[in-house]
Amino acid sequence: MKNKIRKYYSFMLLVSSLMIISSCSMWNNFTAYYNRFYIAETAFEAGEEDILLNQKKPLFQFKEEKLTSNANKEFDITIQYSSKILQFNKDTKYVNKAIYIIAKSYYYKGQFNKALRKFIELDGLNDEDYGLEAKLWIARCELQMRNFNSGVEKLAQVKKIAITRADEEVLYQSYITEIGFMIYREEFSKAVQKIEELSKLDLEDEIKSEVEYELGMLYVSLNDYNKAVLAFENVLEGDPNFDIEFKSKLEYAKAIKQLGRSEEALEKLNTLRDDTKYEPH
Repeated sequence: MKNKIRKYYSFMLLVSSLMIISSCSMWNNFTAYYNRFYIAETAFEAGEEDILLNQKKPLFQFKEEKLTSNANKEFDITIQYSSKILQFNKDTKYVNKAIYIIAKSYYYKGQFNKALRKFIELDGLNDEDYGLEAKLWIARCELQMRNFNSGVEKLAQVKKIAITRADEEVLYQSYITEIGFMIYREEFSKAVQKIEELSKLDLEDEIKSEVEYELGMLYVSLNDYNKAVLAFENVLEGDPNFDIEFKSKLEYAKAIKQLGRSEEALEKLNTLRDDTKYEPH
């Protein structure tokens, strides 16, 4: 009887020990997973913030700029730790986001082939949150890889879906990409038409002003100075940021000079020169 009791308690002790070990293992796995995701997400956000602070590219610039060494490092960390999530934590709900930030990190680093593969993988998951955006980035990758026909075709498909779903953010980003590509190809008349379509969206006031400035610059490229002047006037009647405000006033003066209004242009330029707030320019 005593032997049976001893065996019973030995068995229960073994079970308890296994449960504790199992719990510790689960906790360690969870902690490792959480740390991976936290590090990956934090590095990704830091990389995007670096781009925001250091890349002052025009709204419709097609070519992607080179990253700073710091941003490049942050995206390397993002890829490293997100890849570990895909390797060791396949069943977590954050897998799709891990794929998304890996893909965008590759894109920012200019590794468009790798980015394309990841965005295609994400698109295949039919994720409600990332599905349409993945399609947009696939089109962008194709364009950057100079697969122009494929990229333009995919971009048109994204726009159609975005309109159907009333997804204004993806539609806005699609127009930005499309117009940037047209300007890159020097298809200025087509770009003007697309900007006029873009202007009909519900844009923030500062964005509207920047769009109007870019429209004015396109009209300058087309030597249509009357329309350029109207566009620059629209900028100044809106809510432009400091940089766009200055550039619009400068381009306005240059445009009216082309229309024969030289004295007025000179007066505008003198006013710009004498205004101390524009000293940085």
